[in-house]
Amino acid sequence: EEDTIVSHAYSFFGDAKYPADYPHLDYVNPDAPKGGEISVWAQGTYDSFNPYSRKGRTASLVSSMYESMMAGTADDYGVAYCYLCETLEYDKDKTWVIFTMREGITFSDGTPMTAHDVVFSHNLFLEQGLPSYAEAVKQRIVSAEALDDRRVRYEFAPDIPRRGLISQVGANIVFSKKWFEETGARLDESRLVAAVGSGPYVIDEYSVNENITY
Repeated sequence: EEDTIVSHAYSFFGDAKYPADYPHLDYVNPDAPKGGEISVWAQGTYDSFNPYSRKGRTASLVSSMYESMMAGTADDYGVAYCYLCETLEYDKDKTWVIFTMREGITFSDGTPMTAHDVVFSHNLFLEQGLPSYAEAVKQRIVSAEALDDRRVRYEFAPDIPRRGLISQVGANIVFSKKWFEETGARLDESRLVAAVGSGPYVIDEYSVNENITY
C-alpha cells in the first residue's frame, strides 16, 4: 500500500500544473456567456454517425458526443487529468491502474454510466474495432475489470515500456453497454444512428451530405 500512488492526474514528465481542486483552467473564462450557435464548415460528404468504423464517411464533429476517463489541456504538456474519473491509483512500477469514477455521470438518454460500461467499451474495441488496434492493445493491456459500479482496474503486460499505458487506457471512449445490447448495433458498421454518449452534444437534425446540427 505504501507504494500506491493516488492522484487526480497523470504526468509523463513531472508534477501536474493544476491541483485536484482547481476551479477552472487558466485559459478558460468561467463567466463566458452560454448558448447561441456557431456554424462550422467541413470538407466532403458523410454517410455515417459512427466514427469508429472503417466503413462509411463519418460526419464532422460526431466524436464530440463521447467522453473518456481522462483528458488533456492546452497548457500542460504530457499531463492527463481525471475527467470521467475522480481519482486514479497505480503502483510505482505502473503494472496496474484503478480509476474511481465520479458520481452521477449519465449518458444522454439519462441512464447512469458505470464501470461496467467502461469494461464493455474496452472489450468492444477489441472485438469489433480495427484489427491492428486490437492486436496492439492486447499486447499491452492484459485485462479490464469492474471492481464495483464506480471502480475499474486495468492490468498491464509485463516487460514492456510503462510510461504511456495509464494515459492510453485513460483515453478510452466510454459507450453505453445498455444501448448496444438493446439495439444490436456494432462498432464496425456504418450507420446513420449515433451510439449514446455522455458528451455535451447530441444530434438534433441532419440532411445527409448537406448539414448536421448538434
